[in-house]
Amino acid sequence: MEYKRAPAAQFSPTAWHERALATVAVDGGIDAIASLLVGAATWLSDLADDGRRARLLRSHAITLREHVPLYDLAAALIAPWLAETYKPRIDRAPSQGPMRANLIALLVHLHRPAAAATDPWLGLVETLWSAARAGMATSGTAHRLAAQLLLAYTDDFARDLAETLAVDDADIERLNLLLGRDATGDPATLLPVLTSPPLDRSRLLPPVIGDHLTVMGLGHYQAVREALSHNTFGEVAGQQWPTAELGRRGALLGRAQLRPPGADAQQLLSTEQVALWSTKMWQQRGEPSDLDADILDALSAIWIHQATGVQDSARATVDGLLELRGILPKLQKDGRRTGFQHRQRQDVLKALSHIRNLWIDIVEREHDGDQAMAEGEGGGRRRPGRLMIQSRAFVITDRVGIVYDSGEFDINLFQFRPGEVFAAFLLGAGNQAALLSAQALRYDPYRQIIEKRLARFLSWQWRSARGLHGRGQGYSVEELLKAAGKEPDTRRPTETRDRLERALDTLGDDGVIAGWHYRDWQEPNTGQRGWLALWLGATMVVVPPAVVTTQYEQTSLPVPQLAGAVGGGIDSAVPEQKTLPQTATEIGACSNTSALCAGN
Repeated sequence: MEYKRAPAAQFSPTAWHERALATVAVDGGIDAIASLLVGAATWLSDLADDGRRARLLRSHAITLREHVPLYDLAAALIAPWLAETYKPRIDRAPSQGPMRANLIALLVHLHRPAAAATDPWLGLVETLWSAARAGMATSGTAHRLAAQLLLAYTDDFARDLAETLAVDDADIERLNLLLGRDATGDPATLLPVLTSPPLDRSRLLPPVIGDHLTVMGLGHYQAVREALSHNTFGEVAGQQWPTAELGRRGALLGRAQLRPPGADAQQLLSTEQVALWSTKMWQQRGEPSDLDADILDALSAIWIHQATGVQDSARATVDGLLELRGILPKLQKDGRRTGFQHRQRQDVLKALSHIRNLWIDIVEREHDGDQAMAEGEGGGRRRPGRLMIQSRAFVITDRVGIVYDSGEFDINLFQFRPGEVFAAFLLGAGNQAALLSAQALRYDPYRQIIEKRLARFLSWQWRSARGLHGRGQGYSVEELLKAAGKEPDTRRPTETRDRLERALDTLGDDGVIAGWHYRDWQEPNTGQRGWLALWLGATMVVVPPAVVTTQYEQTSLPVPQLAGAVGGGIDSAVPEQKTLPQTATEIGACSNTSALCAGN
């Protein structure tokens, strides 16, 4: 069966903690969790061995399943929210006892059988292991930490169920079931069933014109793309999340962080819950790659193709993203190609989870103390600072997929839109878009990493390619190697040179570039030493393809005329902004009509 998955309106599990804990007895569960945390030293060493780890995982999950009432606690968090939020739509007050019973029955239905991939107690054990490895527990704090970890995990578990229920779209019959008004013999009737007609996938995918896609041309978009492809996330002083600094020409534009959506209201969360999420993000830190940059570009192209306003959402399918990457469906015995491999779909879903976790801060301008006083801030004190835009890179909202009997949710279709850090700069005319060779997405993210990165880099450089007319643009060898993320091999420099030249030849053969040549380089004599430094400073002239120069010469790229500004968003939040920061000017991060970027 296919089900729609939508964000739960105003569902904040923390608001219902007190009521849930008064309904469900959790002391035994907290004792069991604390016992595992205190005894971590006896089993942490077993995690390195896959066999012992699997046995230990099952053993701990069985122990917790006997003592931790996950289903009861999740139902007790959701039931009062359902009652308060949706009771105006029915004629009688809902009954929370039947509501909780229905929700518990639904959880049993969704998570049967208790397989390793779907058993929520196994997920709870993984959460406890993360905390134990991080050294968060001591004998004196174990019970308090156990309570915090249990609530944090159950919050996520309940939030996931609330999204699956898609209550806003429920008809009166299903709403009566959810609110305990009517009894149900089949828990699946609580779930939304997708009844929409089959998708016309050709309308979802962006056009590929001259083997090029139109993507965002913002400077900080390029910086985020490089942070993903080169995986520059790491430790930054004063930041608890994996952070990549976004810079251009030596100036700091802002930061990108791996930070889960649940941590957006960080100031309202407990220290332990934030620490747990931070640990998970540090475990994810090594995962971003060129595949993530491919999916970011695909989302950008799809949104530009479908959207007519900055607040519009776009729709995409996992299979469509694979098609944009040039992945062929599986070849069947009858010669037809249908469906994709499970691993390929999982790779895309993992990349989407990384993008969903991207939190971006963009520095706009200095906010001096005199202005703060003039605006009545700070009680008359001077409070200098910097104006920032903060948001997700892309916000993924509704999801449609298949819920298997095992409880696994396989996403097919999802709805998304850009966060304010991108949308606020896409107002009106101007050079906010860039042509990207579609071949950049098709190159293998492991075997052709240099070709892929150079294709992105050059496409970005050519967004201001007016006037080139086949003459090409010069880049130092060192600049191209840096763009490709390749360090020169000082012991075997010939291999580095051959690899770069071979990559440029491939780009030429594939139509990504029209050609290339050296401007001022002479082959070293046989046996000549010290030529590497000279070669790094040599200039390579790379010629863009005709489709690029022609498009940029004729007109601005076809970014939708995003009529209607951000409306209640970033523009209205800072109506007095009149100055443009130098760093944003350098990268073309602002459009000509955005209130954020208007001149004096």
